[in-house]
Amino acid sequence: NYYISECSGYPWELNENYNEKEKGRRATVIVAKGCVARCTFCHRFEKGYRVNPLDSIINHMKMLKEKYNVKYIHIGDENFGSYKNETIKLIKAMKSLGLLWVAAGVRAHTVDLETLKTWKENGCINVSFGIESGSPTMLKIMEKKISLEQNIIALKAAYEAGVAAIVQLVIGMPGETDETIDETIDYLFRTMPYYPDYFRKRITYEMSVNYAQALPGTPLYEYAREHGFIGNDVDSEEAYLLKISDSDAYDSDHFINYTQQPLLKALTWRPKILWKVFREHAKTNLNISPSKFSLLLSLLIISINHLFKLRLNSPLKKTFDKLEADVIKREFQNFNNYSYFQMGLKLLLPWNKFTYPLIAVFVAFKEARGLARYIRGTLKKDPRKRTRSGTKYFFKLIFDHILWSLNVFKKINLPSKTLRKTVKIQDTVGALKLREGR
Repeated sequence: NYYISECSGYPWELNENYNEKEKGRRATVIVAKGCVARCTFCHRFEKGYRVNPLDSIINHMKMLKEKYNVKYIHIGDENFGSYKNETIKLIKAMKSLGLLWVAAGVRAHTVDLETLKTWKENGCINVSFGIESGSPTMLKIMEKKISLEQNIIALKAAYEAGVAAIVQLVIGMPGETDETIDETIDYLFRTMPYYPDYFRKRITYEMSVNYAQALPGTPLYEYAREHGFIGNDVDSEEAYLLKISDSDAYDSDHFINYTQQPLLKALTWRPKILWKVFREHAKTNLNISPSKFSLLLSLLIISINHLFKLRLNSPLKKTFDKLEADVIKREFQNFNNYSYFQMGLKLLLPWNKFTYPLIAVFVAFKEARGLARYIRGTLKKDPRKRTRSGTKYFFKLIFDHILWSLNVFKKINLPSKTLRKTVKIQDTVGALKLREGR
């Protein structure tokens, strides 16, 4: 029931024939292993590229349908579609089985409009491109070997073909700065015309923004070792791997700050992206522009609701209620005072050098609160274990940022080319196989 679960919600609801009351299961199928790319943060299943025999894949899907009532397939490849002729045969077989499917890993330059139209005709609902960054500098460091324009062409083609594509980003790699983050935000504004129609009236702008995670077998991992972020002995590496093995990729707990800038600054980058994109989304897609007075009044009412457990209506909630989209009704079920307060604050305050100090304090508070929850969970498991204080962490984040900002002699010397050319793998302690993931 965990691996072949009942299907509901996104992305399957994107299909026009989706019926939530009609029960059906979803399963993940890996068609091929490996990837033709060598992104410097990405650990591949294996070196090279290996495709499973077509008959074997189709028979496996038939078994899933007949034995487990699977109607929805999540293709878990890293590079789906690069074997073009075989892919066409496969998706036609999937259509004949009545399967709907999504592809989790697609290289933007392997598809075009006609290809995506064919995928759509044969049951494709959603594709995920590894866009990763809107900064040319960061694309070089990541060794994406693809341009911003190629990524935009792929997103446009998916939109025109009627296949949903949500932008996925990886931030915080060595070389990331405020400038590269701003380039990524500008890029997101450029891609907004190709944002799936289905989501345009949803309050939250759908995208994935994750901090880079150093995984064995990647140049990023070697960069972390060479610069002392991960110990050079086997025990230190093992301790690091155990720590990240139970971390959600979206969480910032696993993030190692490679940027030579204060941690708090790096932790504001994801909120900055989400903040600015939401403001543009509200103006462009939601077509809302509440007055400052109504926003201030809403924030006051939301705060009163939170403090006194009330349900007073606010101008902001009334504004969102007017949005005519069925999906909003489901979205509101997960909304709370904190969600409304965040959105109101984003609409009220532009992100600039004047508002940044206040927002940074909010980010520090949120990170410290997350640490406090982790501490409570850790102590519950083992009361003898000593951990950092959430309050001390809050003040340390702020103090380090202030100290860095006041240092007029600071220098940042970050890589500007692929990490593969800035690291040297030296196996001095017999841990090379571990780091290669073998």
